[in-house]
Amino acid sequence: MNDLKKLVSIVQGATDVADLFIRLLPPEEFQVEIHASGEEVLQRLLTNAFPDLLICSLALPDCDAWRLCRLLRAPEFPHFNALPVLVVGPGTSCQEGFSIAQEAGADAFIALPASDSELLARIEQLLRREPHIPQGRFLLAVDQLEDLAPLTTLLREQYMAVEQVADLAGLLAAGPLGSWDGILIDADRISAGDLPLPLSPAAGLCPPLLLVVAGRVTPELALAWLKKGALAVVQRPCAPERWQALLRAGRRERLAAWARGSLEGQLRELREQRDRLALVVDMAADMIWTCGLDFRPTSVSPSVERLTGFIPAEYVALPPERMVTADSLAAAGRLLAEELAAEPLPLAGALRSRAIELDLYRKDGSVFTVEAHVRFLRDDQGRPCGIIGVLRDVTERKRAWLELQEMHGAAQRNALFNAALIAAMPLPVFVKSADGRHIGCNKAFTDFTGLSASQIQGKLPTELWPIELSNVYRWNDIAHLAGVAPGNYEYKIPHHSGELRDVLFAKDVFYDEAGKLAGIVGAFMDLSQQKHSEAIIRHRSLYLKALSEGALELFGEAEQVPCQAFVDRIGSVSEVSRVFVCRNTRDAAGRLCMQQQAEWCAAGVDPYQNTLLRQGLAYGAFIPAMEQTLARGEVFCRRVGELGELEQALLLSQGIRSLLAHPIMVDGKFFGFICFVDCQQERAWSEEDKFLLHMSTVILAQAIHRRRLELALQNERRSSSAAPGAVPLPPRDCGETILLAEDNDQVRTRTESLLHKAGYRVLSAVDGREAVALFRRFHAEVALLCLDLLMPRMGGERAWQAMRDQRTGVPVLFLCGSEERFRQLALPPGESVSFLAKPYNGNALLAAVQAALSAAAAAGVQGVRRG
Repeated sequence: MNDLKKLVSIVQGATDVADLFIRLLPPEEFQVEIHASGEEVLQRLLTNAFPDLLICSLALPDCDAWRLCRLLRAPEFPHFNALPVLVVGPGTSCQEGFSIAQEAGADAFIALPASDSELLARIEQLLRREPHIPQGRFLLAVDQLEDLAPLTTLLREQYMAVEQVADLAGLLAAGPLGSWDGILIDADRISAGDLPLPLSPAAGLCPPLLLVVAGRVTPELALAWLKKGALAVVQRPCAPERWQALLRAGRRERLAAWARGSLEGQLRELREQRDRLALVVDMAADMIWTCGLDFRPTSVSPSVERLTGFIPAEYVALPPERMVTADSLAAAGRLLAEELAAEPLPLAGALRSRAIELDLYRKDGSVFTVEAHVRFLRDDQGRPCGIIGVLRDVTERKRAWLELQEMHGAAQRNALFNAALIAAMPLPVFVKSADGRHIGCNKAFTDFTGLSASQIQGKLPTELWPIELSNVYRWNDIAHLAGVAPGNYEYKIPHHSGELRDVLFAKDVFYDEAGKLAGIVGAFMDLSQQKHSEAIIRHRSLYLKALSEGALELFGEAEQVPCQAFVDRIGSVSEVSRVFVCRNTRDAAGRLCMQQQAEWCAAGVDPYQNTLLRQGLAYGAFIPAMEQTLARGEVFCRRVGELGELEQALLLSQGIRSLLAHPIMVDGKFFGFICFVDCQQERAWSEEDKFLLHMSTVILAQAIHRRRLELALQNERRSSSAAPGAVPLPPRDCGETILLAEDNDQVRTRTESLLHKAGYRVLSAVDGREAVALFRRFHAEVALLCLDLLMPRMGGERAWQAMRDQRTGVPVLFLCGSEERFRQLALPPGESVSFLAKPYNGNALLAAVQAALSAAAAAGVQGVRRG
């Protein structure tokens, strides 16, 4: 072989790559070696070959070019780091190959096909370029360099750092000789006996290349230096070709020595690993086993006893069908068939493992599940010849996995249910991401906003709502995400109709599977109707309070019904301009007229002074339809725009733009009416307005009815006392005062009449609550309580307990249709309590009343006032 030729090693994935470079490289300048795999070229490099250039196909049978490059540049192979590497590949991978080449350690990448000139230029460039690292240091122990000029030139071309010493003292002072890559000794100045033992390399390095030069070489001289480890003893002068061949041979010898040391170290490491592996196998909880292709075990680890109950010797004697269930044995057979049907694998592919789940038998016959990781042992042709595997008991894991699957299924079902529930919810629901974008909503939300789901999806509030409202949303969302905002808040937002609605927002944050804050989910409730109802209730409460206070005044001791105070009270809590009460009269022509009895006016509204209403205005001259409607007991409401021109002019002259009138029916007859008036607008009267006005007329009608009864009783007393032979009744202010509470109108009227005729003064109430109110006013005068036990709102027992808080010792006569109900009462000691069963006649009533009063007087009971 010509030592001046450049050695080029080609690792090909396809034959056309080698053919291309064999055609391209001149045989007189290049020697070409072809290798079929990365493993083959590594073995060649580790023996005695050190090429000047390595050309590698991108795709190799056992690995790719990048993996081979990283291996050659690894610190464990320092002598390969300087080897130039050219990677070639198809054009489709050019861009990727170019970007990965430097990272992997390749010196260049060329996409094929490429021109011959480009390939030759790149090869020449790589052969001339400086290697990745310096080649090392070379020590010359000579006094004259003139005849060694060819050697020093070759060393510098190979990037060797050359140093010179003149004698033995300088050689020994140059440091450990094993740290040099090469040493040249002049045998004429330094004898072999002057050196210590044969040179040994420094830790982790190859032994140095030792060359000896002498003016005359004898066999004795050569033998002495060869014993010291010299590669060759050269007689000066020496030709450049001879120096180049010696340097290349020395480099190969050094690599071979390093490879031998490396292999010895690897063998030691393998032995240590074998010992550790044996220990792991003995101590492993998992079962490690080997078997042939017939699935008969050849060896098992001691852990087989813990898993199956068999000792290793028993287990290896079992047939496969006794170890594995039929289904699992069939699955293992299919896996083996796949491997046998596949192409033979190279060394790298043979290291792959397969996972399979099997059901094994225990010694007691029970079955458990294992996860097997198996690797097929292969022969020299890459065909499976055996199996090695590791088994792990995954019974509990499989059970947990099944439970997890069930939980996952339940979670999916719950998610679907929740999604359906949210979609069916009448409340608008929305979901936002952490950056504030809408990522979901239900149908109620789209119905409220008037936007479709596609219009809302992925949008920020600023893209959907006015800027003022979107700012409120934004800052509230930020506060929620920061954890400093309340969960609920109220705000006015636009409805799709354009109306502003009062809504109550409820929001909370949610997290993703990693526990990271993911966004906000919220809902809101339309409170507009609720707030409207609350306003009505507040107004009704104020109105009813005014009615109750006005009722006490209506049922007072005045000779006439005090309508003005009553109207003032209800007017002050109404939301109208004017309230007035009219009673019916007849004019000289016999026409039915309205005459104002009381009036209340809001601030800024002038009262009716010297108007027709004050003097008496015929219904027919006002609004003809009003008389017929009110006489039928129906509500009459009109707006100015609904009337004729004459009627409009009349109402506007009285400052009336809208009116609501309710008849006062006394004893079934049309007595008059109460009227609400709006002087500002043509108001549409609500059902609430009509209800409040109805309540006012009921109370006023009862007051008028009561007053009529009182007047009738007074007239009856006067006529009875004036009749000859009649027994005079005690004056009204001389008889005892009896407080009567009875919800039945007929019973109450009849009882009241009997007591009046007997000379008693009677305070009458329709239920317990009204009786308590009367007792608070007249408690000092009441001598006897006649209470019906069963009444709406408040019964007789509760009313009596409330009265006892005001004054104790007042005798009480309970009226009830059931004596058993009376016996169930919890009666305090010291109180005078009696009972009269319903129905009763006049004699029984008067006798019970007289007995109750007499018993209280005989017992000396005196009322004690409290508070």
